[in-house]
Amino acid sequence: MSPNSNVFSISIRLPRPELTVTPPVITESDSVTVNCQTPSSVPVSQCHFTVMGHLRLGDSSCLQTVTGADLLDMTGQRSPAEVKLRCYYTVKLGERESASIYSQTSSITINPLHQPELTVTPLVITESDSVTLNCQTPSSVPVYQCLLYSVRDQTSRVVSCLQTLTGTELMKMTHQSSPAEIELTCYYSVEQRGTISVSSLSNSIIIQSK
Repeated sequence: MSPNSNVFSISIRLPRPELTVTPPVITESDSVTVNCQTPSSVPVSQCHFTVMGHLRLGDSSCLQTVTGADLLDMTGQRSPAEVKLRCYYTVKLGERESASIYSQTSSITINPLHQPELTVTPLVITESDSVTLNCQTPSSVPVYQCLLYSVRDQTSRVVSCLQTLTGTELMKMTHQSSPAEIELTCYYSVEQRGTISVSSLSNSIIIQSK
């Protein structure tokens, strides 16, 4: 009877996944698709994403979509911000589950909401005239509210994004009386999963009231 041979352990190293983010630059209201690309020859059980080194992202799907607002909420940041992600996958081999090494680190840049543009028609009015104010917001953004901002007294008022006001209403809102120069800007807010984000101020417009 021959003696027993030596026992050797064999370590199998799983191929490294590749992480892609599309697009890599977004605003708070945009979404980004993250894809943990795994080898086609490997029977992958789950994929896992880590945000900023420790936070888990979503479920175990290798392809996920997440908004900029959610990423900011996860990491406790405010835009503009950079969020770094990595991913790995697991494979079940018999009763054991083995994990791959991490992918390379990918970055997502999150910028503030796009700036609106304010247009006003006409620019010269009397108190009995009406003026149309249009706070133009990006068509891709689910706007929650538009707000008109008075530069003189630094106050905001919720309005429709396309709003018609009389000269008298403008005077009352800005606490002025004719003749006057009324300087206005606008901004908008977006609500996502209970979180309100606001855009930067638009260009300013001066209305002459005579």
